[in-house]
Amino acid sequence: MARTNSLSIAMVLLTIGLLFIGFSKEKVEDEFVHYLRAQSLIWATYVTAALFIVATLLIYGITYIYVPYLVFYIFLILFIIKFRIEVHRFNKGGAQ
Repeated sequence: MARTNSLSIAMVLLTIGLLFIGFSKEKVEDEFVHYLRAQSLIWATYVTAALFIVATLLIYGITYIYVPYLVFYIFLILFIIKFRIEVHRFNKGGAQ
């Protein structure tokens, strides 16, 4: 029982933390940052969908129950990584 409660609390806190990290306002929040955020969301959606399809084809049995939970976190993590890389490239002057 205690392990289940701890896992539930950890999942809630992880979700809230990733949402805050991913969607917090930047120091300079302009149209290009909105564009980068939208492009990163689209990219993360495509990659996550591909990973979900591969996981659906390769993972069987009771283990598959964990896949939908992990896909949500993978989506947020991929979005954050892609967005931060793009913002870093833009700030370094390498935006195309």
